[in-house]
Amino acid sequence: MIFRPMTKSKRAIAVISFIAAAVIMILWAVKCYGVNAKAFRSEAKIYKSGEFVPLEGNFNISGAENTDGYSVRVDSARLTDYKKVTSEYGKDISDSEVFDAPKYCIMLDLTIKNEGNETGYIHCFGLNLYNGALMIPINFELWNLMDENIKGSTVIRLRPNSEASLTIPYTAQPLDETMNKNELNRRLEDETLLFCVSEFPTIKLIEVETEK
Repeated sequence: MIFRPMTKSKRAIAVISFIAAAVIMILWAVKCYGVNAKAFRSEAKIYKSGEFVPLEGNFNISGAENTDGYSVRVDSARLTDYKKVTSEYGKDISDSEVFDAPKYCIMLDLTIKNEGNETGYIHCFGLNLYNGALMIPINFELWNLMDENIKGSTVIRLRPNSEASLTIPYTAQPLDETMNKNELNRRLEDETLLFCVSEFPTIKLIEVETEK
């Protein structure tokens, strides 16, 4: 096979094509940097149990929650036997659930205060407990059995200038191979959990120590 030398015109076209491709890549990189630089980043603040944490307009689902004037305090967190507590409130565990039923139900005792807000509320989706990558959600089925004031609602709304004490039950979801039940139970017993009271624009978390 005979290779013919590249002519000047072809070399010029090749150089121009290379430069054009380089310029496009540079412009693309600059654009990506600009988008990432402007991307929304939530600031995280961590508080201690026993103190009121003001929500200050921060929310879980929508700014329509209008949480100005609302504040949340963690009073205590208790590990209770899941099967006992579900039986106590009239929820029977089916035979298929017995093996996979969690050992613990976390009873989180809260005080919520509303100072002067006539239209705001707290959306319960987002009020999760965390331990690293482990997320523990509210057990809404059990909560409805425990508290007749909930009645299927997913929001907490208080009258202006009032406060309320409530207990919210949490149970861990079925686990994958990354964590067995023994490890899960150890973390619930021994490690600090974080209670998320708002997700946007500031993530507000309260440290929670569980008691048996």
